[in-house]
Amino acid sequence: METHASSKGCSRIRECLICGWISKTSHGFKIHAAVHSDEKPFQCLICERSYKVKSSLTAHLASHMNFGKFKCPSATCDKAFSLKSKLTEHVKTRHTKSGLEKAASRRASKDQVCLHCDKKFSTAAELKAHSTVHSEERPFQCSSCHLAFKRKSFLRTHMVHHSSLKPFQCTSCDMAFKLKAKLNLHVKTRHTTKGQKECVHCGKKYSSTRSLKNHLIQHTKETAFICPLCEYPAPDKGSLEIHNRTHTREKPFKCPECSKVFAQMSNLRTHQAQHGPKKHKCDFCSYSATTNGNLKCHRNEIHSEERPFSCLYCSQSFKRNSTLMSHLLLHTNEKYYVCKICNKSLNSATSLRIHVKLHEGERFGCDICGKQFRQKGNLVAHKLKYCTSERMKPFKCDFCMASVATVSALRMHLLIHTNEKSWNCENCRSGSFKSRGELNRHQKTKKCVDAFTTLKKLGARVIQIRLTRLDEA
Repeated sequence: METHASSKGCSRIRECLICGWISKTSHGFKIHAAVHSDEKPFQCLICERSYKVKSSLTAHLASHMNFGKFKCPSATCDKAFSLKSKLTEHVKTRHTKSGLEKAASRRASKDQVCLHCDKKFSTAAELKAHSTVHSEERPFQCSSCHLAFKRKSFLRTHMVHHSSLKPFQCTSCDMAFKLKAKLNLHVKTRHTTKGQKECVHCGKKYSSTRSLKNHLIQHTKETAFICPLCEYPAPDKGSLEIHNRTHTREKPFKCPECSKVFAQMSNLRTHQAQHGPKKHKCDFCSYSATTNGNLKCHRNEIHSEERPFSCLYCSQSFKRNSTLMSHLLLHTNEKYYVCKICNKSLNSATSLRIHVKLHEGERFGCDICGKQFRQKGNLVAHKLKYCTSERMKPFKCDFCMASVATVSALRMHLLIHTNEKSWNCENCRSGSFKSRGELNRHQKTKKCVDAFTTLKKLGARVIQIRLTRLDEA
């Protein structure tokens, strides 16, 4: 509806029929009309984000072109912004007396109260955003994977993961990120040492108070979110929900390419990279990976001799920290994972998954010779050993020119020529062996078991005699 002004007859006033908003200009009324429309014709060519008006797209493009260009002049602040207007707003609200007083008064006058948990907020917008925590509704759904979210901002952040573009480049190294928040976290954790918080229990350093607080829970066990099944202390409700899926075996995230399901969204994203092109080639063999991280893991696992992670109880060392953690459970004999079918206790979630597959009867077949295996790892080991061509066996023996597929296989083969026996039995202390497998077989023999039992009894007797002598003294 359009009406003529009474005082200045030449100007025309335009009123929105939906919300009653009034504009004095045709351009302003056109921009406002886009608010009531779902169309977003202006799309960013870098990250594929869409906007209703061109001015919003122009402001967004500045975040790609001028990222971190406008730095805060304060010596105590390391913030940087893409737009000069954002920097001006930041200085006004964070580094001026009037801005700080206004923020303090706003924090003091928290008159917006949540009806569910009595938590107080400064503004109605903050209360509205918080209220989604108590609601189970997820009205914002992803059109690509149909995952639903409570907030529109969460959906926008999620949509970035479906794009292959990484517009946010680190100025200190060659890494790039899809989200600005991820870049900020990377810079803070990798290229900044100022302001890091240190754990008083183990000395680990964290870039934020929240990360340190979540870590301290592992030491103090002080948290309101405890798993009722295994007493795992979680830092928040979301982490506890994710942990509970290890017990319920719930996997809500499904891959649209191969229908494989996962317990966490991060695991699904890592898996989806496998469906992409394998651009990263190994310099030592014909292996190729979808990500640089997978290629780095392959090099460390297959082509490297370094084993930086050493066991505190024995002389073994490992290439990965996760392998060391699994190995330590053999010494502590802690078995928290119980099979629901046969009640067998195991010392890791991986061992439990492998064990459950024995009940399910799942088999992995070799596509070359047809041999069947219960575990995928055994199939991979079989193919590398027996069903691999010469070009896939880059490691050659200097003594007999035999070719093998991995460094570990070459190390095992060399024992034939060197006759080295580096595995000593700690149970009976009567023998040395070429490999871990030979040592394991020996420790299951009656001779070793009897000798170990005798040593335990002898040790207990020695301790008893020493205690008796101390009491007499």
